[in-house]
Amino acid sequence: MCKFVIILLFGSLFMGCKKDSTTSIQDSFSGYYKVKKITSTVAVDMNNDGLKSSNLYYEISDPVTEPNGQRMSFYDFESFSNYLEVRHLDYQTDRDKFISFNFPHQIIDSLSNDTLFLVTYSNQFLAYTYEFTSNNKIRVTSSNLAHTDQIGKINELTLNQDSSLTVGLKKRVFDFVDKNWQEINIVAEYSKVQ
Repeated sequence: MCKFVIILLFGSLFMGCKKDSTTSIQDSFSGYYKVKKITSTVAVDMNNDGLKSSNLYYEISDPVTEPNGQRMSFYDFESFSNYLEVRHLDYQTDRDKFISFNFPHQIIDSLSNDTLFLVTYSNQFLAYTYEFTSNNKIRVTSSNLAHTDQIGKINELTLNQDSSLTVGLKKRVFDFVDKNWQEINIVAEYSKVQ
């Protein structure tokens, strides 16, 4: 009987520590994250320089070639407004669990001669809800399925041991070499900034 009580107490202590460790990781999840790397399974030309690349961080942040041949920057991953935000944050009264990925999406238009060009990037994948599953995987849910069909879908979100995030998504991007929209698989890596 004494052995059983000791084993039961040890098991309770172990489970309590394990739960605290998981809760600690989950509690530190809230905050802001900056994109460090974006890669795709398919090479595309998003900046209209005539070269395809699977390094989408470069394709998005590098200056875009305008129809008049000038090069112009449109997106800055260092800008706070482009950070991924995980709520709830300590100063917020709303305790709901939301993520705004603020992932850049191309807005494409054409001139009267049908020359296509990048107008701007808009931040998309906003106001997702989240919940933790096993092994620090996180299930995200969009409340706007029509928007998901037009822009893309978050397939996987993982909180890594070093508090970084890995996001797997399928997204529509415009390729200036092929002059059409493609749906491609993308992996984005984020580091926590606060």
